[in-house]
This record gives sequence, C-alpha cells and structure tokens, in this order.
Amino acid sequence: MPSKSIPLAGIAGLVLLGASGAALASGFQLREQSATGQGNSFAGMTAGGEDISAMYFNPAALGRYRGSQILGSAAYVAPQVKLKNGAASRSTGVAITGPSAPGDAATDAAVPSLYAMWDFGGNLKLGFSANVPYGLETDYGADWIGRYHATKSAINTLAIAPSAALDIGNGVTLGAAIVFQQIDAQLGKAANVNQISGGGLTGDAWSNLQGYDGHGIGGRFGLIWEITPTTRVGAAYHTETRHTLKGDAVFSGNASATLGTLLRNSSITANVALPDTASFGAQHDIGPVTLAAEAAFTRWSKVQELRIRFASGRADDVTPLKWKDTYFLALGATYRVPDTRWTLRTGVAFDKSPVPDADRTPRIPDQDRTWLSLGASFKWNQALEFDAGYSHIFVKKARLQLNDSGIAGDPNRFRGNLSGEYESSIDILAVQARFKF
Repeated sequence: MPSKSIPLAGIAGLVLLGASGAALASGFQLREQSATGQGNSFAGMTAGGEDISAMYFNPAALGRYRGSQILGSAAYVAPQVKLKNGAASRSTGVAITGPSAPGDAATDAAVPSLYAMWDFGGNLKLGFSANVPYGLETDYGADWIGRYHATKSAINTLAIAPSAALDIGNGVTLGAAIVFQQIDAQLGKAANVNQISGGGLTGDAWSNLQGYDGHGIGGRFGLIWEITPTTRVGAAYHTETRHTLKGDAVFSGNASATLGTLLRNSSITANVALPDTASFGAQHDIGPVTLAAEAAFTRWSKVQELRIRFASGRADDVTPLKWKDTYFLALGATYRVPDTRWTLRTGVAFDKSPVPDADRTPRIPDQDRTWLSLGASFKWNQALEFDAGYSHIFVKKARLQLNDSGIAGDPNRFRGNLSGEYESSIDILAVQARFKF
C-alpha cells in the first residue's frame, strides 16, 4: 500500500525492510516474533523462552542470558481464507451481481524481527527489539458480491523497544521496555450509487481510505522468578497503545457531484486503540527436556467499532465490530539431543478469536484456531546458532451474516445483505540466526 515516510524504520534497520504487507492473525495480533518460540507454539516465552527473542514477550527474559548478542528472525506466514456459499442482496431483496467465491482473500507476508542484548557483566542487561506486532491484509477484488462491505483492508505496524532487565536477587529478575509504535492503514470498498441516489444514478463508485503515520507510545513490564535451578515462572504486561491516524479519502468511479459530500475527496481521521495483554509462562527442566506452558489474555473488547471521520462534513463511516476479550493457551516441549549440536521442539496451542459470529465482517473474518508446531536448532559453534520453526494452524469455520435493514442509522445501510461461510488455515515457517560477540 502507498505510505509516507516512516521515521522509525531507519532506527529498526534493514532487517525490517523485508516486511511485505501483513498477515491475518487472531484479531490482527501477530505472535510470530521468534523461530524458537514458533517451534513450541510460543509456550514458556513469558518465563524466558530459549533465547533473547523472549524479550518481546517479557523484557525480564534478558536476565536469563549471558554475553552480548544479536538475533535476527523472519517468519513467512501463508494464510488461506476462502468464502463458500456466498450470497448478497440489497435491502430490497434484489440480488447483488458479481463473483460469490472470490478465491483466497488473504495475502502471504514476511514478519521480520530484530533483537540485541548488551551484557556488561553485572546484574543489569540492556536490550533492543524491532518488531511487526500487528498486521492484516485481505483483498477480494473490486467486483465481488460483498464489495459494498469491503474490497481491500490492510494494517501495517512497526514497533521498536529499548529494554532493560535487573537481577534483584533471590532468583527474581525485573524487566521493562518503552515501546514506540507506528501504524498505517488502508481500507477500500465500493459504494452502491444507484441505491444511495434513490435510483437516479447507475454504476458503482469506489472509496480508498488511507491513514498514515499513527504514532503511539506504550510499555512492557515483566518479572521472572527462578524458583529452583530447574523451574522458572514469569509474568508480563503489555500496555494499551493509542494512535490517531490522519489520511485521505479518495473516490473514483461514479462519484457523482449530485451526491454532495458523500463521495467527495476529503481528509480523514481515525482513532485506533491497540489492546493491552497480560501473559504468564512456566518452564521446568527434566534432564535434557524442558516442559513449558503459556497463557495470555488480550483485551480486544477495547475494539468495538471502526469509525472514520471526514473533514468534508459527511457522516462518519462506521463498521460495528463488538470484539470480545480473548485468551491464548500453549503447551510445549524442548529436547536437547545428548552428545549432538541439535535441539528439537514441539508444541500445541489454542487461540481464541475476539470476533462474535453476529458481527463478523469480510475485513477480518477471524475464528478460533488450534496450533500444531515443530522446530529445531543447530549450534554451529559457541558464537553462532541457527533455528527453524513450523506451525500449521487449523481455523474453525466462520459464519458470515451481515444484514441491511435499509433503515436510516443502520451501519450496513446501502451495503447490502451478505452471507456465507469462511474456510481458512494458516502455515508459518520461521527461521533465525543468533550470534554472540
């Protein structure tokens, strides 16, 4: 999507230039921030994980590691989102023409991340991370039957976070990070000019809404308690981050002047609150095996609607969402193969969707998902290690049922009735390299 300059990108470095669009995730939160974490479905990351990429989940994780080091990770996310048995009609009952099965609406994406830690030999560790924490891209084409609800949706984010961890004794480490975050967004859809004009005009118009450089500041806080040399627990909290997006609404097609301010090019604003998350993790070592568990809770109930405000004077464009709070649960195991340089991983997880059935939209056709993961690491030498992780995510079938009453004040007025069932799945392959210096 087009975008203006991104000041934070220069700080993050060239690694993040590999991001291409964004990926469909639970809500639109991206957990894919570590290849070692990917291998066991991110179980135990809040308890310190297996490398410094765990600082994204809990900044106190820095205290578990020794030696200055740098880590680069990239996950290739390949979602499939297909609408089956699609049907659409105006509020009057007249069918809306166009393809009812627009194919795979999701876009593959690379999700890169970068981490560094400075160890000065004392109880204090300093760290830095650059991540893509939220993302979304769906594209149905301009002529499908649901075009009055959505054609293209894209959300891109970038977050950088200086971090610190302090060992305060008795096995307890505290951590904190300041998060500087940026979000860009693009929303496209068609307008039913014939119905809006009362039948006096024909032909669709198309709107393209773009919001740029919405900056926000948040924080991450956490602790890790090493209860025994073989047992660790951790807790972390990521604060809510608020953004104000400013951008432009550009209309094309039959954007007739007789429709006044409704389809006039305009500057726009939107407020976006990305939710807070609390997480808890545990790890226990049994010889060469580490068992891990993770639980995370995200307050998606902060997201009740998508509201766009227009400087031209037209009424706000509102999409009801009515999202609910969610949870993520994971179990995993890591096996350090004796007398070799190899480490193996596996994990399972359940990721609850925030989207209620009655308010699911084509922009984010999300549903509950179950993860199955595998991973491996190879230690090249004392300074360099390579990691890979793979997950297949089974997504529950998602019902789509949006109704247009035709009554003034109905958010779906002129968008039409739209129904169908989504069949989705996601494959993720993550790789990374760790280097100590």
